[in-house]
Amino acid sequence: MKQYCKNWKQTLACVALIAIVPFSSIEASIVYSEDFEVGGTGNQPLSNAGWVAYVRDDGQLFTGQGTPGFDAGNGNVAIGNDPEQGQFVFWWPGNSGDTLDRALVVLESSASNYPTGLHTDSLASISWMERTNVEESQWSLALQIDDGNWYVQNRAHDSTTTWSEEIFNFTPTASAWSDLNFIAGTSLNVGSELTNPLPSGQITAFGLYGEGIYDGSNGQTQRFDDFTVAIPEPGTLVLLGFAFGTLMIFRRRNIYNL
Repeated sequence: MKQYCKNWKQTLACVALIAIVPFSSIEASIVYSEDFEVGGTGNQPLSNAGWVAYVRDDGQLFTGQGTPGFDAGNGNVAIGNDPEQGQFVFWWPGNSGDTLDRALVVLESSASNYPTGLHTDSLASISWMERTNVEESQWSLALQIDDGNWYVQNRAHDSTTTWSEEIFNFTPTASAWSDLNFIAGTSLNVGSELTNPLPSGQITAFGLYGEGIYDGSNGQTQRFDDFTVAIPEPGTLVLLGFAFGTLMIFRRRNIYNL
């Protein structure tokens, strides 16, 4: 920075830039928030919140309620521990004789409540609340970009028996992501870690990918709530762009005056 700040005008721009940068990473605007309070009594289908679920290594669509079933809404509340009365729940009564090793739970761009214009270049963070009685389960952020490919966050969030907040401060760094091999009804598994940064593009679906979520034991549940997507505040981006632009203008003028 020293080589750019040689006169009082450039110094002023540098000071503005230095003052703005620390705040640019923390000022964020929420563009999507879901607390899964879909109304009605008892358990409601996950689709009432606009979300869909795919399970097992063949990525089959999981709909409605059943055994095992997938529910969303204000049912299945663990009294005294839930942050909200709405939540979505994977549940198994334990008499299905089934196991479930993986699942992908997402909001797709075809949903009426999908946030428009969501892009990898303008994403600040994604967060959610989770709780389970299957401590071996692990969940990670997953998303699809408009190139048609799916990606999953390399950091797996270990579930606990009490509510915990998971926050992913978005980064396109290659080491933070792996390919997610997902074709509905055909495949669902994690591929190789990326060797290049996450591609830039529109985000066409986002949600959670989980592994080790059910081993056939009795009464196992996975609970999630308050899924939130945030982007940088427009005002912060404008100020940051202005500071950079001003600095570069002064630098060009300095070059032309040599």
